[in-house]
Amino acid sequence: QACDAQYSILQVTPNGIKTPTPFFGNCSTAKPSISGSKITLKFPRNIGKYVTTPAEVDVYDLPTGILTKNGKTIPAACKLDDGVCQG
Repeated sequence: QACDAQYSILQVTPNGIKTPTPFFGNCSTAKPSISGSKITLKFPRNIGKYVTTPAEVDVYDLPTGILTKNGKTIPAACKLDDGVCQG
């Protein structure tokens, strides 16, 4: 609620909608990029405006649905309650 930004990825395919990812991020605005089949979101550190090393890097692989945070796999399926992602 006091967080500026949290993210979730939802894929819409010709076969339907895939389950969205849980919300992720560090409350900072992400710097997204797409390369091939991967979406990369880099989140800046919340300390100082001259810090260039991201605090968190999340990568979502579209074909596999694998979500990683700083290189470690994290659960990529959002828990749904009446069709609403519960984070």
